[in-house]
Amino acid sequence: MFKFYFLFLCLISTSVHAKLPLYELGLASGIGFTSDYPGSEQGRIQKIILPTFRYRGEVFRADKKGTRARFFKTENTDIDLSFGASFPANSKDNDARNGMEDLHWLGEIGPRLNVELYKDDKNTIELELPIRFVFSTDFDFTKNRGYRFYPQLDFRRKVNENFKFSFSAKMNWATEGLTDYFYEVSGQDINSRREKYNAKPGYMGANLSYFISYNSENIFYILGVKYSNYNNSANTDSPLFKVKEDTALFFGLNIFFFKSKKLENN
Repeated sequence: MFKFYFLFLCLISTSVHAKLPLYELGLASGIGFTSDYPGSEQGRIQKIILPTFRYRGEVFRADKKGTRARFFKTENTDIDLSFGASFPANSKDNDARNGMEDLHWLGEIGPRLNVELYKDDKNTIELELPIRFVFSTDFDFTKNRGYRFYPQLDFRRKVNENFKFSFSAKMNWATEGLTDYFYEVSGQDINSRREKYNAKPGYMGANLSYFISYNSENIFYILGVKYSNYNNSANTDSPLFKVKEDTALFFGLNIFFFKSKKLENN
């Protein structure tokens, strides 16, 4: 599933030294090509336009680490409650899932430990350890899809005041609720092309992402690519699992049109 990478549009600060506005409001647009779900051999172009914000409060924040509620902070470590979301996929447009229930929007929420391993004037290396509760929704019905754990190592380099590039490496484990959602085949979904399959919890795959961003006072651009590798996934035997690697591309633009006069506290 294609995660909201365009949310990076509202999450990167313009400066690490001067105090910034407590909040900023803007409008973002994003476009990207991604697979329908992990291990799918088909994908499509996803587009979106939505309002965005940056907020730099003591507890609730929308900053370079995402939209989150921060509960504990030391010089190099913090614990927060983070959020995430993924696009839906229409099963009739996917050969492997044709005739099955659609994959709905996925939402995620859970605690995350962030550790700053290294930082200087240009470079930052961080380790993130999030555990998130996952649910699906079509906005009429919401269902529990279990939990996932995906440790992530981030490297960011500031080229100058406007340009930055980032590299991220992530591994993904999930409970059976989520692996069932992607890979289970049972009941009326069994046919000549899809035999019965009981999905297993465990390792889902790894991602390598690379971003180049440009950030001025009011405008932010991002261009990125994500490579996913599903070798050794717990469910490669599923008839819905078709490929062991794929690549997603995305571009985003965010324009901020309002900034508060009040500055952040920290």
